[in-house]
Order: sequence, then C-alpha cells, then structure tokens
Amino acid sequence: MTATRNRRTVMKKDNLPLAQLVTSYELFNRASGKSEETVVWYQRRLNMFLRYVGEDCELGARSANKVREYVVYLQGRNDRRAGSPNVANPKGKLSSAYIHGCVRPLRAFASWLHAEGYTDSNRLQAVKPPKIQKKVIYGPEGVGVQNPIRT
Repeated sequence: MTATRNRRTVMKKDNLPLAQLVTSYELFNRASGKSEETVVWYQRRLNMFLRYVGEDCELGARSANKVREYVVYLQGRNDRRAGSPNVANPKGKLSSAYIHGCVRPLRAFASWLHAEGYTDSNRLQAVKPPKIQKKVIYGPEGVGVQNPIRT
C-alpha cells in the first residue's frame, strides 16, 4: 500500500466537508482537460445539491437515500428558474431530462470519490436517474409522433 493510500485510510473521511470535495473535483475535471462548459455544468449541478443538503454537509451524510430525496424534491418543484429572464414560462414542473441531468453529475462525483479513496465504495452506484419522458411532437397534420422519420 502506498503512503498516500495509507494516509487516506487513517484520516476520518466522513468528516470531510462536501463543499471542499466538490472544489477538489472541479480541479480534477479542469486538470483532466474537460471543456469549460462541462466543468461549469458539473459545478452548477453539484452546487445545487450542496444548497439542498446544506453548505456544511459532510461526506458521511451523503447517501443514496439523500440523493433520492433530492430527486423527489426536484420532481416536486413548481418553478423553472424563477426570476430568470431567459425562461419564458417560469411556472411548471422541471422536466424529467433536467432532473436526469442533475443526478448524472452526482453519480460521476461519487465514482470519483471512490476512485480517489475518499469512500470505500461508490455509494451512489445503485441510484438510477429518473427515466426521461418522451415528448410527443405534433406534425403539420396534427398527428403526434415520437420519432419522426427523416427523409
């Protein structure tokens, strides 16, 4: 076992501030050469989760059930970026695709935590993002089709 791995085994990992680990994950993503848009996308989604659980949340408090509670919270939200000038209709449910996109960075973050030795296992491996609902697109004839054939 290397000295670095040995130190991580000894330290109390569950007491690490989640916000600090999110910052370390951002550094990892930047160093890995991910695009600026990807890094920002991950950070926004992870910071939304941090606001939900509280900025002082520790690694040990993050669990599969907490993420599931977060998904249920998002599914119950009735405001789409309230106050944003870019959203034409700020009232209404968040789309299943948006919620799906909020869970994916949490799962990637959990994989990174496990790979870096902060957790003994990937705690979110069993958490599946909600299915994305298919939208019906109405053609000029008023007929609904899910996957229009391109010619």
